[in-house]
Amino acid sequence: MQDELQALHDDHTWDIVPCPSGVKPIGCKWVYTIKLGTDGSLDRYKARLVALKNQQKYSLDYRKTFALVAKRTTIHTIMAIFVLKG
Repeated sequence: MQDELQALHDDHTWDIVPCPSGVKPIGCKWVYTIKLGTDGSLDRYKARLVALKNQQKYSLDYRKTFALVAKRTTIHTIMAIFVLKG
């Protein structure tokens, strides 16, 4: 867990700011995973800190959602242009 927190801090994942009045902050929880090696042996334990987005209510906590997703064909097209342009 300490490694995960340090990585989030090092990557400047968030800024700590005061919560505006009347706003309920989103909670979080730890999710634990056991990572196995290719031979099935224990490789390491992994901990991730995740936001509890499921506690939000539409129009009360948010109005719009957006997730940037790149299609595979778009990536291939851009890569082809890079190759052609040298």
